[in-house]
Amino acid sequence: MTRYFIEVCYDGAEFGGFQIQKNHQTIQGELENAMQILFRQSIPLTGASRTDAGVHALQNFLHFDTELAISSKHIYNLNAILPNSIVIRNIYSVPSEAHSRFDAIKRSYIYKIHT
Repeated sequence: MTRYFIEVCYDGAEFGGFQIQKNHQTIQGELENAMQILFRQSIPLTGASRTDAGVHALQNFLHFDTELAISSKHIYNLNAILPNSIVIRNIYSVPSEAHSRFDAIKRSYIYKIHT
């Protein structure tokens, strides 16, 4: 089994946040749905962090484990399935013990409030 990191960016304006929730469209939910459609199997994702409803991300990471061989063509295919507001920038294999949340070296946030 291989572990992969996914690098994403998104405009969260139309989403109820990052993490899967009942009765809300979420970033993680859309990503898992796109993977289900493409790979025809459920692949649970673990996110590095969560964002609230309406929050955007210039860069965020998730990881997953699979026996499937993931290649760069899958980035194109997944982006074709995803809403235009979510973009996968990269998918790459990492050591099996790598964790998108706990192995993060740095996190930064930018708060912009418009009135």
